[in-house]
Amino acid sequence: AGEYGGDYARMQQAINGATRSLNQALLTAAEGAQQVAAASVELAAEAQSTAQGASEQAATLEQVGRIEFESRIALWEGTGAAAA
Repeated sequence: AGEYGGDYARMQQAINGATRSLNQALLTAAEGAQQVAAASVELAAEAQSTAQGASEQAATLEQVGRIEFESRIALWEGTGAAAA
Protein backbone atom coordinates (compact mmCIF):
# COMPACT_ATOMS: atom_id res chain seq x y z
CA ALA A 1 0.00 0.00 0.00
CA GLY A 2 1.20 3.52 -0.74
CA GLU A 3 3.50 2.50 -3.61
CA TYR A 4 2.75 3.97 -7.01
CA GLY A 5 4.34 3.62 -10.43
CA GLY A 6 5.13 6.02 -13.25
CA ASP A 7 3.83 9.55 -13.00
CA TYR A 8 2.11 8.81 -9.71
CA ALA A 9 5.40 7.67 -8.18
CA ARG A 10 7.06 10.92 -9.25
CA MET A 11 4.15 12.92 -7.81
CA GLN A 12 4.38 10.93 -4.57
CA GLN A 13 8.12 11.65 -4.34
CA ALA A 14 7.57 15.34 -5.06
CA ILE A 15 4.82 15.61 -2.43
CA ASN A 16 6.91 13.71 0.13
CA GLY A 17 9.90 15.95 -0.60
CA ALA A 18 7.76 19.09 -0.28
CA THR A 19 6.33 17.76 3.00
CA ARG A 20 9.84 17.13 4.36
CA SER A 21 10.96 20.61 3.30
CA LEU A 22 7.90 22.22 4.88
CA ASN A 23 8.45 20.22 8.07
CA GLN A 24 12.08 21.37 8.23
CA ALA A 25 11.06 24.98 7.62
CA LEU A 26 8.50 24.79 10.43
CA LEU A 27 11.07 23.27 12.79
CA THR A 28 13.50 26.06 11.96
CA ALA A 29 10.80 28.68 12.54
CA ALA A 30 9.90 27.06 15.89
CA GLU A 31 13.55 27.12 16.97
CA GLY A 32 13.76 30.79 15.99
CA ALA A 33 10.61 31.55 17.96
CA GLN A 34 12.08 29.83 21.02
CA GLN A 35 15.25 31.91 20.70
CA VAL A 36 13.21 35.11 20.42
CA ALA A 37 11.16 34.12 23.47
CA ALA A 38 14.32 33.42 25.49
CA ALA A 39 15.83 36.75 24.44
CA SER A 40 12.58 38.51 25.39
CA VAL A 41 12.73 37.01 28.88
CA GLU A 42 16.33 38.20 29.27
CA LEU A 43 15.43 41.66 27.98
CA ALA A 44 12.50 41.91 30.40
CA ALA A 45 14.78 40.94 33.29
CA GLU A 46 17.33 43.58 32.28
CA ALA A 47 14.59 46.20 31.94
CA GLN A 48 13.31 45.32 35.41
CA SER A 49 16.82 45.60 36.83
CA THR A 50 17.40 48.94 35.11
CA ALA A 51 14.07 50.30 36.35
CA GLN A 52 14.86 49.20 39.89
CA GLY A 53 18.28 50.85 39.70
CA ALA A 54 16.76 54.08 38.39
CA SER A 55 14.17 54.06 41.16
CA GLU A 56 16.86 53.56 43.79
CA GLN A 57 18.92 56.40 42.31
CA ALA A 58 15.88 58.69 42.31
CA ALA A 59 15.21 57.88 45.97
CA THR A 60 18.85 58.56 46.85
CA LEU A 61 18.81 61.88 45.00
CA GLU A 62 15.60 62.86 46.75
CA GLN A 63 17.18 62.06 50.11
CA VAL A 64 20.34 64.00 49.26
CA GLY A 65 18.22 66.96 48.15
CA ARG A 66 16.24 66.86 51.38
CA ILE A 67 19.44 66.76 53.46
CA GLU A 68 20.88 69.67 51.44
CA PHE A 69 17.68 71.67 51.94
CA GLU A 70 17.60 70.97 55.67
CA SER A 71 21.28 71.87 55.97
CA ARG A 72 20.72 75.20 54.23
CA ILE A 73 17.78 76.00 56.50
CA ALA A 74 19.82 75.13 59.57
CA LEU A 75 22.67 77.29 58.32
CA TRP A 76 20.27 80.13 57.53
CA GLU A 77 18.70 79.89 60.96
CA GLY A 78 22.13 79.68 62.59
CA THR A 79 23.31 82.92 61.03
CA GLY A 80 20.37 84.81 62.41
CA ALA A 81 18.96 85.47 58.94
CA ALA A 82 15.66 83.99 60.01
CA ALA A 83 15.22 86.66 62.71
CA ALA A 84 15.84 89.52 60.31
